[in-house]
Amino acid sequence: MSLYKKCIIVTILLFSCFCTIGFAFPPPILRTSGYYGVRGERVQQCNQNDNTGYPCSKYFLKKLNTMESEVLISKFQFGPNIPRDINEIIQDHQVYSKSNQTIVYNLIFFGQMTPQRSFQILRVYKFLPKSSAPRFGPLSKYYFIKTRDENDSNNIRKGGITIRLGRPNDKYIVVELNTLGQNPISFIRYNEYTPDSIPGFDSNWFDARITDTEEHRLLVHGDVVDVYDLGSHLRLANAFVNIPDPATNAPCGIGILPECPQDQVRWITRHSDRCIQKNDCITPRPIQECNPAPNCTQHYRLVTLMNQDGCNNYYCDFENLDQIIR
Repeated sequence: MSLYKKCIIVTILLFSCFCTIGFAFPPPILRTSGYYGVRGERVQQCNQNDNTGYPCSKYFLKKLNTMESEVLISKFQFGPNIPRDINEIIQDHQVYSKSNQTIVYNLIFFGQMTPQRSFQILRVYKFLPKSSAPRFGPLSKYYFIKTRDENDSNNIRKGGITIRLGRPNDKYIVVELNTLGQNPISFIRYNEYTPDSIPGFDSNWFDARITDTEEHRLLVHGDVVDVYDLGSHLRLANAFVNIPDPATNAPCGIGILPECPQDQVRWITRHSDRCIQKNDCITPRPIQECNPAPNCTQHYRLVTLMNQDGCNNYYCDFENLDQIIR
């Protein structure tokens, strides 16, 4: 056999081995940060030697707004600013699903995937319950929202003048998670996150979280809709609140004040971050002169604060938000 033919045979054999190895083993996962939906599955036989900390479960992460497949996680690692009850949140029955098809995730993590398929959790987002089941359309995506200003990348400058792309009344920019695709919009429509739909719902808190800082703003799931005479808007179907709330880097500071005279209490101001401010002492009005407390729906708890008029203000707060100690 000639040397030339031997070289051809060796080349073919090496190429065959390379292809076999390439198809036999999945490609390694590079260390990558992003937003991931979390899905759990129960296992029939618990492995008590499992080092993930969840011997009766396995967890899959899906990088949102991408065509990437789910990844089975070998282990979770916890960053510094995650909720104290993270284990209970991960094992919540609403996180579990037997299928990864046509679901709206109940739990979202922002963090970093390692080559060993462990995941470091840096931020936690929990689905904010509403009166109807989570819904989605064929074009629904996961976003965060920011207020539009002159420094946004979708504005251009010509001759020292800032030219705003989109319509003049566009107030916000919705940014797709992970892909960073951007759409200017004029308003946000969210009929299902109001006191009319959720008794006692705090709209001031919700509105403030929509365009909060990156570390503490809501994530949303919905559709960008373009209406010719109204402009583009976001039809918000589902919201995901960043917990802990209030943020660990902005805790509530409540001053210590003297006790009120007998039969009096201090009336309280509640701010958009749910932190409270104690004010002057007043005499409460008879309860029959005031509005009754709302019936908080499942997954919400009642918060009662004295108002300046002597009646109670009532709020129904999501159960995974931190309780503000008065």
